[in-house]
Amino acid sequence: MSERELKKKTEIALCVEMGRLAFNEGTKCVPANDKRIMSVVADEEKRTITTIQALKAWISGWTQANLEEKVI
Repeated sequence: MSERELKKKTEIALCVEMGRLAFNEGTKCVPANDKRIMSVVADEEKRTITTIQALKAWISGWTQANLEEKVI
């Protein structure tokens, strides 16, 4: 695995974790309401993933946390 691929996986995992954190803080499933993910999206020069990948990862993390809370 190349360094770029590893960085992409790390960035996606970070966005997923941001989504989980947003859910736990009570944020609705609206990435634009989360300052952390929006700062990632705004910083195009430093990230290796696309905006869509970042937002999908955030939504995935938020949804996973939501589903885990609903499991009895």
